[in-house]
Amino acid sequence: MPKRRTNQKRDYQRSDRLNELLREVLAQELDRISDIELGLVSITSVQVDNELTKAKVYLSSLDEEEQLVHKVSRHKGKFRKAIGDQARIRRVPELEFILDPSISASTRIDEILAIYMPPKSLIIMTQTTTKHGFAIVDKETGWTSHDVVAKARGTFKTKKIGHSGTLDPPATGVLILGLGKATRLLRFITDLPKEYEATMVIGTETSTLDAEGEILRKTNKKPSLQELQAASKDFVGAIKQIPPMVSAVKVQGKRLYEIAREGKEITREPRTVEIHELSISDGPRNNVFTLKVKCGSGTYIRSLVSDIAQQAGSLGHVGSLRRTAIGSHNEIDASQIEKAVIIELTEGLKDYEMIQVNDTMKERIKVGAVVKTEELSPVKPQGPWAIVDSGQNLLAMYENFKTGTLKPAVVLPQEN
Repeated sequence: MPKRRTNQKRDYQRSDRLNELLREVLAQELDRISDIELGLVSITSVQVDNELTKAKVYLSSLDEEEQLVHKVSRHKGKFRKAIGDQARIRRVPELEFILDPSISASTRIDEILAIYMPPKSLIIMTQTTTKHGFAIVDKETGWTSHDVVAKARGTFKTKKIGHSGTLDPPATGVLILGLGKATRLLRFITDLPKEYEATMVIGTETSTLDAEGEILRKTNKKPSLQELQAASKDFVGAIKQIPPMVSAVKVQGKRLYEIAREGKEITREPRTVEIHELSISDGPRNNVFTLKVKCGSGTYIRSLVSDIAQQAGSLGHVGSLRRTAIGSHNEIDASQIEKAVIIELTEGLKDYEMIQVNDTMKERIKVGAVVKTEELSPVKPQGPWAIVDSGQNLLAMYENFKTGTLKPAVVLPQEN
């Protein structure tokens, strides 16, 4: 009998861990599925039975229960495959999708409406502005990128929305969304320089290199501000950086955070990233400093903080992180999702050179023609370039091709 109770306790512990793991995997897969009918669906929780053979997946949405369950169930195969690939369990539980009763209860209806339905003033505003454009959002702490997109779909009453890049849930700050045609242009936003402000906690290293991880090591070596500033000089310009284990970087087809969940750590190849500007100043308390960085795409601030601390003979991790700008779009332009507005495609891409073409060239651009560089006469030697017509409507994004020619990177369909 005692042995049986021990086994039961172990099963409960396993199911608890599996509940959270499955919820994370399913939420990530839901974000990847390109079914616009799933725009207002969120996974609130997962409950796996003690035998680990069946899992109840609780959903929240403003849709009717039958519609919601039917829509999500169509992708059951994709969900189970994702679980098998990422959770690394021998037998994937059978999935049963259920509308979360706590979300649909009348006591929570105001909360749902606050999440998914914009105020009347915003409904009127979005109906009178373009449905294709960008929204500059100030992401709250604790939100995933999928959370922001799901709420934006309700706010803007459209389902074709994506985001320009991922901020870790603990991080806050500028996150740019693309709506309609702008979803095809998000990679140009992602390629823009980023600016961050972080707190450096010196003397402690964690498993995730931020405050969310477990403490791995401590040291009594606490460098001064001047020592950290001196060490940081080696990290300006093109530098080599090893991505953290808890990151979305893929190694041999598998994301690092998936490997980390298995309790493994593998050798990661260093990657070249660009640090344009870097400054360190005193922080709010002892052994905590403020780091401001302007960097290229793909930079991990967590790794940067750890590397600077080690260069100064200590250890370090990120206490808090805020993205303050993407290109020329800064935190002053950003707002909470409920108050966000849609800006024009050209405004979102204002960091790129705009080239206006005549009607004859417009027809060639619309069909994606390769053109001679001299025909567009760009001022900047390197693209991409935003091609607009006489009405300042974005036609395409062009980039360098063979010597003396430019080719389309993205051509946008034009409305009659």
